[in-house]
Amino acid sequence: MTSHTWRRLLMLLTASSLVAVYLVWWVGYATAHQDTRYRALPAGAPATVQGTTVRLEQLTRTARLADQIGDRTVAPVPGALWVVARLQIVQHQPGPTWTSSFLLLATTGATWQSTYPPVSRTLGAYDSSKPAPQEFEQVYEVPATMASRLAGIAIEDSTSPARGPVLRPPG
Repeated sequence: MTSHTWRRLLMLLTASSLVAVYLVWWVGYATAHQDTRYRALPAGAPATVQGTTVRLEQLTRTARLADQIGDRTVAPVPGALWVVARLQIVQHQPGPTWTSSFLLLATTGATWQSTYPPVSRTLGAYDSSKPAPQEFEQVYEVPATMASRLAGIAIEDSTSPARGPVLRPPG
């Protein structure tokens, strides 16, 4: 082989090695950061996120969601059930608008966004314009097969790289 051939072969091996190192690094990074990671708190413990303390007071599963102003009840879609999370929030310092979200988390890692309740409830959703402390409800519609696998309410904080806390009901 000529020196020109060796040089081309060496450059090809060097480039291939750099690509391989980059791919190994990227796969490791993506695996570690692709899913939101959570940390479970003790039952009834509050979490402080963005200068605001949040506590899960109650997590209730029900087949019918009651209208607390009228007399009607609403069933979820077939094969599902309602989960009502009652939370308390205390904003300790005036600051920017709350940018975190509350997700219902299963032990399998599945999450659900809250839904707008189809009935009137005594406690509504969180309203940042109201003074703290404030109690509010989040209503979720989940498959009935997941009822026994609920872990709690995960707070997803988009302003922090830290693991999101998972609030669990007291008791």
